[in-house]
Amino acid sequence: MKKKYTTIVKLLLISMCLFVLAPIYAQDIHISTQEDTVTFPFYFNALEQVTISIIATDSTVFDPYVELSIGGIRVAENDNNDQFHLNNAEELSPTDAQIILFPIPTTGQYDVIVSGVGASRNHFRILVETVYGSGFSPGTSPVGQLLFTSNRDGNNEIYMISVDGSDVRQLTNRPADAGSPNWSPDRTQIVFDSIQDNISEIYTMNADGSNIRQLTNYGLLSFNADWSPDGTEMIFHIGQYGERPALYKMNADGTNLRLLMSDSINSDWSPDGNQIVSGVVYNGQFEIFVMNADGTNVRNITNNPSSDSVPRWSPDGDQIAFYSDRDGIANIYVMNIDGSDVRRLTNSFAVIPVWSSDGNQIAFRTNEGIYVMNADGSDVRRLTNHTSDFPHDW
Repeated sequence: MKKKYTTIVKLLLISMCLFVLAPIYAQDIHISTQEDTVTFPFYFNALEQVTISIIATDSTVFDPYVELSIGGIRVAENDNNDQFHLNNAEELSPTDAQIILFPIPTTGQYDVIVSGVGASRNHFRILVETVYGSGFSPGTSPVGQLLFTSNRDGNNEIYMISVDGSDVRQLTNRPADAGSPNWSPDRTQIVFDSIQDNISEIYTMNADGSNIRQLTNYGLLSFNADWSPDGTEMIFHIGQYGERPALYKMNADGTNLRLLMSDSINSDWSPDGNQIVSGVVYNGQFEIFVMNADGTNVRNITNNPSSDSVPRWSPDGDQIAFYSDRDGIANIYVMNIDGSDVRRLTNSFAVIPVWSSDGNQIAFRTNEGIYVMNADGSDVRRLTNHTSDFPHDW
């Protein structure tokens, strides 16, 4: 019985996040001009081109003194006539929605600083877009890479693969099984769990698999961890053999543990970080619940005489993908966040749905490996050929 339960737990230790299929990655930052200087981190890859748009929501109050710096280096400033003087810039839009194009020579996280924003001005938006050039390296540029687990080499390890199925890289080589990898919001780190002697703990590592650090030490089954969208917290599950696990939250450094919900197996943050969706053991089967991020206002959004599990929030926050056996065999479904308008996307055995970052595609697992389809269920195509492959984060 214990061996059978171990197999079930290993299967349930799968937590999915988002694929990034397109070669463009964008981050839209809304800036309140109550502050004169706004700083935010952004992960840049070794890229051919970066586009940064400074967009005033009201062009009549566009601040004529905005400066833009990346990594402490001023790349642009404008004068009283709203004309930018550029350092290391190749092109500039003549409109007040300023677009700056320039190369980033190295990979890494940089602080993007917008200064000179006056308190009397309207709100601004900063849109950062990155376009990969020929020097794109999956080993150091994780955006666009799928994290998955597989025992193709004898032990359950974490791998990374390009979305065209090429360039498979093994990230872990542990004496025990490793699973449930998820990217940090800035994609510089990966959180995962590793199980040995029927005990699993939560770890983090760099995007290339280096610098492994242990976050938990509970001597139980700690699994399925995921960062909050702002990167300050994590949700994960704790349980032990013969008992149902529970959903917990902790700070991203492993401190400040608190219980959110009992009987929870797998969970996912909403894109705004305000809610959590969770697969829960309820009345002898799996149901899907939604709650506030602090564990309050818990409500069941599925009520079906079958098992609904592994819910994943869409990037726009409007839908939840999940898998269910409500039609006799496990398939991928989507529904509104209140549980309405349930639609089946697949027509044969499929589990573990994962959204692409633009919400246009969904990856999933079958008995044959990992597949990808459009978000409406069309254009299904195979990504991997190993039956032990489980997709996790894209």
